[in-house]
Amino acid sequence: CGAAWGGRGGPPAGGPESAAVGMAETLPDTTAEQDQGLERLTKELQARDWERWQLLQLLHEKDTRLAQAEASAAQQRAVLAAARDAARRYRALCALRAWKA
Repeated sequence: CGAAWGGRGGPPAGGPESAAVGMAETLPDTTAEQDQGLERLTKELQARDWERWQLLQLLHEKDTRLAQAEASAAQQRAVLAAARDAARRYRALCALRAWKA
């Protein structure tokens, strides 16, 4: 057993055992700090998830409005084309009546 420690009767002072004792003393503090950090990060993550959800809802609303606007524009183009066609036919009819008279 003594040969493992360089021929001395025990581990050197300040060796692994004393380091383990020092670590064991700071372990509760470190664990508490880690718990606080974890709690803070969890709250931050939840806040960001909530913000992300809200942004996705806004994006969905905007997409819906955009789709409605596009459909409305397409319908207006169709109505305009029909009105132009009706105006063209009316002018042709007026020209035929004027030619006939």
